[in-house]
Amino acid sequence: MWELIDKSITASSQDIANAGKYDDAIFAAFRVVEATVQERIGSTSIGEGLIAEAFDGDLPKVFISKDARDRQGIRDLFSGALKNIRNDRGHKKAPFTPCQSLTDCLLYLSFATFLLHLLRKDKNIFPRIDNVRVFGTSEQPRAELRGANFSGSQITVAAEQQHVTVVRQTPTVLEVLLPQNFFGSLTVTVDGNQSGEIFCDVSFFGKQPISYTEVVASEIPLYSDAGARNRRSDVVGLLTRSVQGARDARSISPTYPNRCAAGPYITYGPFVSAPGVGESWYIDPRTNQIEYAWTQALISTPEVVGHVGKFKLGGMSILPRSVKTQIGENRALRVLGWERDSLAQREVDLTDRVKWINVDSRVAFVNKGIVIPKRLGSVRVECELEGFVGSVEVNVEQLVRGQKTVFFQGLRRLQQIRFDRADKMFIADQSASVYTLDKSGNFEEAVRLSRSDRTPSNIDCLAVDDTGGLYVNDLSRHAAFKFHWDGKAFVNPIEIGTVVKGPKKSFAIAPSGDVFIAVMGPPGQGWIIRRSKEGNESFFPSSGMAIWLAVGPDGNVYVPDVARSTIVVYQPDGAPKLEIPYNLRDSPADIAIDAEGTIYLAFFKTGRILKIFYHAPLWRTEFFPDSFGIPGGIAVDSQKRVYVSDFEGDSISVVY
Repeated sequence: MWELIDKSITASSQDIANAGKYDDAIFAAFRVVEATVQERIGSTSIGEGLIAEAFDGDLPKVFISKDARDRQGIRDLFSGALKNIRNDRGHKKAPFTPCQSLTDCLLYLSFATFLLHLLRKDKNIFPRIDNVRVFGTSEQPRAELRGANFSGSQITVAAEQQHVTVVRQTPTVLEVLLPQNFFGSLTVTVDGNQSGEIFCDVSFFGKQPISYTEVVASEIPLYSDAGARNRRSDVVGLLTRSVQGARDARSISPTYPNRCAAGPYITYGPFVSAPGVGESWYIDPRTNQIEYAWTQALISTPEVVGHVGKFKLGGMSILPRSVKTQIGENRALRVLGWERDSLAQREVDLTDRVKWINVDSRVAFVNKGIVIPKRLGSVRVECELEGFVGSVEVNVEQLVRGQKTVFFQGLRRLQQIRFDRADKMFIADQSASVYTLDKSGNFEEAVRLSRSDRTPSNIDCLAVDDTGGLYVNDLSRHAAFKFHWDGKAFVNPIEIGTVVKGPKKSFAIAPSGDVFIAVMGPPGQGWIIRRSKEGNESFFPSSGMAIWLAVGPDGNVYVPDVARSTIVVYQPDGAPKLEIPYNLRDSPADIAIDAEGTIYLAFFKTGRILKIFYHAPLWRTEFFPDSFGIPGGIAVDSQKRVYVSDFEGDSISVVY
């Protein structure tokens, strides 16, 4: 029997019991129980006061069961043990129920052992995971588990039943190496006690989540005319909800009848390239209104891969992952989380939902997602949501001319960027929206070209004039629009550039207020539209396909000719003035000209930035020392700082 008694009770009671002093042995055993409770909760109380302190309340200091009735029953066991068994032997000359034999004594000691066994079920001493921070690289992801009670002689961390390597351990933090592409539950076991589970997903850590498309409605009739009178017989419309990054949009695409039903996730492809489906309209099943569908579309044959599931947050990151700035220059942060069900993944913007944690606000602090530097130094800033933690290193230093750093990150598929007179940045990202980022670090949506989530829009080029007019293109409709600034918002979009049909691309604003618009034609052909301040439009042909253009301080229009590796300069009336060769077999991704007439060309394939400036009697060129991924746009602010958006890297860099 002694082998079944708790070791601490055996040490205090065995010799006394063997001497025949059974009640003294029982008293010693329950003193061990009382002392264990005192030590557990850090109390000097005794008896009923100790039991109340340990077991009472909705979150008791000794927390053995989540069920309130179970907690009351367990409390009664401890209360009865101390009030009856212990006090009966501690406060009387002789106990009311004296113990007559070693067998009876061992029954009492077994009960004391059971009470100590219950105390070992106290969830307050179990390892507890409060939150998790995912970091490292996609090749070697790591998780930092934060919580309590990570001290013990034997500690293991399991990732879906597979033990993983612990590389750092403190009583409150465990850092572990995770398998590549892991998603599932993590648990910690310390000396046989197991924590609760926490879900973690590193399957696309550091990468863009795999996009998915959900069929909202199918078998939608399509029409070849805006009045919805001529119904197409060979194809039907597929209304889909597409999720790419943090973007969620609905669109119509053509498919064959009886191809698929509403509801499942699908993947697009393969496409049937011929014949395509020409300009089409459909009747919105939700509003019964006739809506425009597309200019020209390929027939999609989607493959069903699964059904809609329940998404679960698997982690989050603060972007950019490190911030380099200087006093007086705020930086905007974005927090992107990732969710998944068994089949699909999606990205969610959590910036407005997280709680920010400023570790040392003397160097820098974050307020509503904006880093505000205070003095030189480095500090880590964190945010927390639903058991996940994101962190960012903030370095406040003196940045020098020519130094490159990340200015902004948090949008996918970045394209053109432009500045207004106040150095507010305007950003296009191939969506229906344009975003702004001002010098205070405020990031917001400035306009949305279509408020309908079922009308496709694709903005990749923009410009801002001195009166606050905002110009955007819409590749999905081969159109261009101007928004008016009313002092509070961009309103009243009007279509412009209608004098020439074709895909509208770059805009450039002349000192005179004239607006120039590049229009793509067939290979080797293009046009430049000139729109006066009064709204009159004319056009002239370009020597090659017109995609990118800029207006210099001289009022002339600079248009790269990709085929000839040269920049053709046109006078405002379209008369060619000169050519500036850049002699690089690469496709320009954008062009910018600063107030002094220096030209900056961003190149798509190499990611290089070429600077072209006039040094009498010749034009000279030099490359920036760094590359910029796959540039989507380039712009220069009033301080001659050069900003480059990286289409693939989802970031905007600044060169001082």
